[in-house]
Amino acid sequence: MRDTGVGAATGGLASVEVLRATKGAERAPLRHDGELFFFYVLGGGLELDGGPQGGLRLGAGDCFTLPAATGFTLAPLDAELELLEVRLPASG
Repeated sequence: MRDTGVGAATGGLASVEVLRATKGAERAPLRHDGELFFFYVLGGGLELDGGPQGGLRLGAGDCFTLPAATGFTLAPLDAELELLEVRLPASG
């Protein structure tokens, strides 16, 4: 994970991080309770499971957001998955 410094600069109003994962990484259940949880796929591919659409395959240039209190998992499909993650608020 690479923190862009947005969380500190906004006093916790928002956070923006670059996340990396590799194919075969553990598929742990995730959840968010913030106002906004947004991902943009910078490189590689992933399978998103959960949320209203069910299982989706996403690649570079795709993005998604999930409603609050939604459980989901992310599974990297390539050797190098890179995501831009935006959260409102930063601790959401």
